[in-house]
Amino acid sequence: MERPRPLPTRSEDHASEAGTKAADGAVVAFPYSVGLAIEGSDGTRTPTDLPLHGDLRVLSDHVARHLLEPSARAALVAAHPWLREIDVFASTAAAERYLSHHAHDPSFEAVARAYTRLVQAALDEAAVLGWSVQVDRKTSVHLDSAGMLVLIGSGIVRTAFIPGVDHVHVDIEMRHESRNERIAREARERRWSGDERYFYRVFRPALRTIRRFPTTGVRGDAQYGALKRVLPALADLRIGAWQALRTRLGHARMSGR
Repeated sequence: MERPRPLPTRSEDHASEAGTKAADGAVVAFPYSVGLAIEGSDGTRTPTDLPLHGDLRVLSDHVARHLLEPSARAALVAAHPWLREIDVFASTAAAERYLSHHAHDPSFEAVARAYTRLVQAALDEAAVLGWSVQVDRKTSVHLDSAGMLVLIGSGIVRTAFIPGVDHVHVDIEMRHESRNERIAREARERRWSGDERYFYRVFRPALRTIRRFPTTGVRGDAQYGALKRVLPALADLRIGAWQALRTRLGHARMSGR
């Protein structure tokens, strides 16, 4: 697999500079942020507000690329049914409209607040699961039980996405299956529950993708492979264990639709 590319450095990517200007020219806090207790050099943990990308244009572009791609959008709605209340998650036409308008879309504020809620929930859940790694003083990476990866770098949320979700169909198409094997597999998949479909088509591929990320020679903050230090082996987290884990975290079973 291609090594993760370093994320671009922008002036707005630093927490001290992340903000918007009011009418009088004063800098005010960036409107979309999440909270995380960050460990300092002395070992103490300090509650810290982390802006989401620190720039509205970057935030809106990120949502378009990582949340509204069809496979990602379907996965997010399956894991978080409340997203159906927002038109860009409920409707393909509305999602395509957003892709044309981004931060100028009429649903941008609702989308940005939903994104904030998703990232905050992922950070909180990763802390409970122990699926967080402090890579260095400025960088940390986190994963929740739905496969959402969140990367913190230089005091802001640099990225949040479900690894590999947009490549699953390609991997299936590249399998060397006979016609009978394909028919049998498709018949089994039609009988899957919502949890089974999500586990085999979203969560396990996310874990596999993370396992393929390198842990050395990666420049910048794209340290996704660091999660391998804390994630369970694929063989140790089968669907029954994953369902039990999700239940303990308060999640309902997913719809089979």
